[in-house]
Amino acid sequence: MLTHHIEGFLSGLPEHLSLKTKQNIMTGLKTFCNWLIELEILAKRPKFPVLSPPEPAIEWIDKDAQLKILSCLDIHHRPIFEFMMYHPVRPGEARALKVKDFDLALGEVLIQRAFSLKEVRSRKNKKPYRLPLSASFDSAVLKGKFPDMFVFLNKAARPYTSEGLRKLWHKARVKAGIPSIKLYNATRHSIASQAVHNGVDLSLVSRALGHSSLEMTKRYASVSVRMLRAVVDGARLVQNGKKADSN
Repeated sequence: MLTHHIEGFLSGLPEHLSLKTKQNIMTGLKTFCNWLIELEILAKRPKFPVLSPPEPAIEWIDKDAQLKILSCLDIHHRPIFEFMMYHPVRPGEARALKVKDFDLALGEVLIQRAFSLKEVRSRKNKKPYRLPLSASFDSAVLKGKFPDMFVFLNKAARPYTSEGLRKLWHKARVKAGIPSIKLYNATRHSIASQAVHNGVDLSLVSRALGHSSLEMTKRYASVSVRMLRAVVDGARLVQNGKKADSN
């Protein structure tokens, strides 16, 4: 009977909501039911409909576009953006990096925490991992800082905020004349997509991204599939990986 009510609740959600949003709402309701079971208010969890929203298309830019945007940033702000353009970390992970996370002798950086708004937490899938440092990394950004200090600081000598990075990115992207693309897509997604486009094995891409499973990385394979399809269709591709008009 309760399952019937769950299905009725789902069908009563506004039609304009995306399938992904409806899935999030139902996931929250499922969590609430689990809590009621723990309190012995509910005997068992009702059956929930399975919702499978399609994965959004991955947008990305090539290295030339990244560097063009980088050149339009104030020199003080370039280090954190350059780091994200060569190391596939999330913006929140880059913001939370401390001097002690870098091992210059081994040429590695430990990715183990992230900012969530203004709070520092463990990274998204909880598991820390070591990432090789790019040859482009300038260790001068570490000099004069104590081991427990954050590496990337704004002009007020404080860690960057999410909104602060977003505004800096938007301003530089517009100045560079690059079409609208979010910072996350232009850094982490773009590094992964560039690697797949260049034939790097998905298992290596997965390790670089710190994914807990290869399944999380396989969505990047669709980038190569679209490129192959463009060849078959006699089309050309624009920089963000989407199929452009035929010649």
